[in-house]
Amino acid sequence: MSLLALLIQMPSLPAWDVMPPLRLRQERRVSPASHQFVGGEVTRGRCGKPPPAPRLAVDVALLVTPRDTVVASVPRAIACPTIEQYAAGLAISWARGNLAPRAPRIGWYRVRVEFDWTR
Repeated sequence: MSLLALLIQMPSLPAWDVMPPLRLRQERRVSPASHQFVGGEVTRGRCGKPPPAPRLAVDVALLVTPRDTVVASVPRAIACPTIEQYAAGLAISWARGNLAPRAPRIGWYRVRVEFDWTR
């Protein structure tokens, strides 16, 4: 499928609360190093509004084609761009080659990436 054809049929991003979760064949987990990286970003003051607890969740929207290719990612804004982009990268890597069977159509799906730097 050409990029132009994909852009023409690309659906708009739905509201977060109605976006279906992306089901994976194998569940993925955040590594201890990733938890510590995020904690370090927060501790260094790189987030506009630090979370009240040493935990943070980032929703990431992934646009998946009928051939199970992720072609776009949009992290939900949490006032911490570094962590938003980091979570988007994790979500894409978790989805690559790991999607559960679904309807063969292009669509947006939600992945939640949770960090806890007390681990």
